[in-house]
Amino acid sequence: MPYYPVHVYIPFDGVADQVKQGIIDALNKPNQEFAFEQPPIAIAPALDASAVAEGSIPNHSDIELKQAIQKELEYGQESGRGTAFFIWAEGSALQPSDPTVRVMHVWPPERQGGQVQVQEVRAELSQVAGIVNCVESGNQSFEECQEWAGDDGVVRA
Repeated sequence: MPYYPVHVYIPFDGVADQVKQGIIDALNKPNQEFAFEQPPIAIAPALDASAVAEGSIPNHSDIELKQAIQKELEYGQESGRGTAFFIWAEGSALQPSDPTVRVMHVWPPERQGGQVQVQEVRAELSQVAGIVNCVESGNQSFEECQEWAGDDGVVRA
């Protein structure tokens, strides 16, 4: 199965594109360091692609987590992944001393009208690519990656 990009949502406004690109670059740095080419971690598309100027990073400030889950479940079905697997980089990604993001894994409802099943783990930016690569390659389950978190619930180096 080919790899599809794992999307990053940066749901806050008032931050320059270069800062947002810095978050994406930090998430991908281990991929470059260890020559992991797949799956790439990429900015999520805007809900309305026509509203984004070419070459700029989409503004996700108007996207709620619930909307991102729905969009990513659709993407998961289209890509053959079957689940939603994405990164929610809220304001904590900008903390200078301890930047973290939420890595989300969501299963569709087992039956129509049922609830989605959401799992997540918070991770340092430098640890996200390892989680993504382990889960996408099938080497480890998302649950096993959650066990890497320390007492504070964050996966750290």
